[in-house]
Amino acid sequence: MLRRIACYALLAFCVAEKRFTEDELEAFDGVTRPEIFLAYGGDVYDVTSGAHFYGPGMAYAKFAGRACTRGVALPSLDDDDIHDGAAGLDPAAVDKWRDHYRTKYPVVGALIADTVEQRGARLARRRAAADAAEAARLAAAEAAAEAARSGPCLAELAAHDASNAELWLCISGYVFDVTKSRYLYGAGSPRSSFAGACVGRALARGGTPRAEDHTDDLAGLDAADLARLDERATYFLGKFPLVGVLERRDGSDEL
Repeated sequence: MLRRIACYALLAFCVAEKRFTEDELEAFDGVTRPEIFLAYGGDVYDVTSGAHFYGPGMAYAKFAGRACTRGVALPSLDDDDIHDGAAGLDPAAVDKWRDHYRTKYPVVGALIADTVEQRGARLARRRAAADAAEAARLAAAEAAAEAARSGPCLAELAAHDASNAELWLCISGYVFDVTKSRYLYGAGSPRSSFAGACVGRALARGGTPRAEDHTDDLAGLDAADLARLDERATYFLGKFPLVGVLERRDGSDEL
């Protein structure tokens, strides 16, 4: 029994003597490492069991891997306030949160706090990283928006003909993926010539397979033809995925 007590005492002493610099503490953020540590009032706590508070994407994730006495006691999630300085804080608030952490989470060591100069440099690095992440996010969003704006061109449409694994056709400038109706538009099927082509005129004229009607030029069609085309376009919109709006990259108005 005495040996066991001595072992526990030695373990507690070793834990208490473990000292973390703020550089070392940063690794325990739930991302770089699965454990989540934070420092409060000079002590380092293992708050992994509170991952629903401090884990990635959670409300207090900013405290993970950081000294956060000031941020917790104020409270504030502003990066300028997330450090171990307690100057000007309400002592009652500081003590309340110290009691909270000591009651709820195990102490795993002590903090070697940044100097003022180190704190400024660390904050500058965090801001630079945040700015870079935001710039990357905006660039990705713009790229996605540009991709959405840029539909397939005629060459891309033509490549998705009856011989392709994916079958496309175009009606009034809208490109549809008709692959699921391969029995109609695939190789050897009744309307295989429609795949990879603009077929607005053909559909307006009742689905004629004639090559001269493989266009979206509607010149000379009567009201009945246009009404038929409108009905077919509505049908396609309801049945087939829309790939995009055909882009005329050569500057031509011809489809």
